[in-house]
Amino acid sequence: MSANARKTKTAEARHDAIVTFVRQQGFVPISLLAEQLNVTVQTIRRDVNQLSDEGKISRFHGGVGLPSSVENIEYSARKGLNMSPALVTVYQYWYHHRNGCSRITATRGSAVYYQ
Repeated sequence: MSANARKTKTAEARHDAIVTFVRQQGFVPISLLAEQLNVTVQTIRRDVNQLSDEGKISRFHGGVGLPSSVENIEYSARKGLNMSPALVTVYQYWYHHRNGCSRITATRGSAVYYQ
């Protein structure tokens, strides 16, 4: 096995160890990873950058943690995502009643008609 192949295999093993350690601990300081894996802090930072780019871990100041499962979307797109059907109906009633609707009919299927 060539030196380059051994180096790649060692890096892959180190990456697997980093991801496993982060999954177990939740957050791990860079210095602790370097100590546990017996490599330099610079080597860990290089590995962390690569793993972060792959989405396997997230970089934080001084350490690494699990990637966020929350997608950050704008408020205007997010504000209607979690509205319950009952709340939507109440909002629609309020909106139409405020704008002069005098009669509202709701069916069993939750369809609402405004007249």
